[in-house]
Amino acid sequence: MFTFIELASFSHRRANYLTDDEFKELQENLIENPEAGVIIQNTGGFRKLRWASRSGGKRGGLRVIYYNLSAKTGKLYLATIYAKTDTADLTPDQKKQLKLVASKLK
Repeated sequence: MFTFIELASFSHRRANYLTDDEFKELQENLIENPEAGVIIQNTGGFRKLRWASRSGGKRGGLRVIYYNLSAKTGKLYLATIYAKTDTADLTPDQKKQLKLVASKLK
């Protein structure tokens, strides 16, 4: 059993990028493969998942940043979502903030 927990940044941005049906599809994908995204260095274990956007495929699509504690607690934390065209990658400061969050979640 999975519990999805949306952090503030994800909750704030989700409606801009995903319909309710698309969000359900994302959740189903993460339930099937909670380690689908690549681990982002210097974040304490957060993962980045490429996700197809409404207007294109995975390559130029969305990025979903999440933290997987499903094996230990059944929880998967959705940190943020953004379009690759808006943000190429996380900044060092954002990675530092994620690492702090990860240390509190463990």
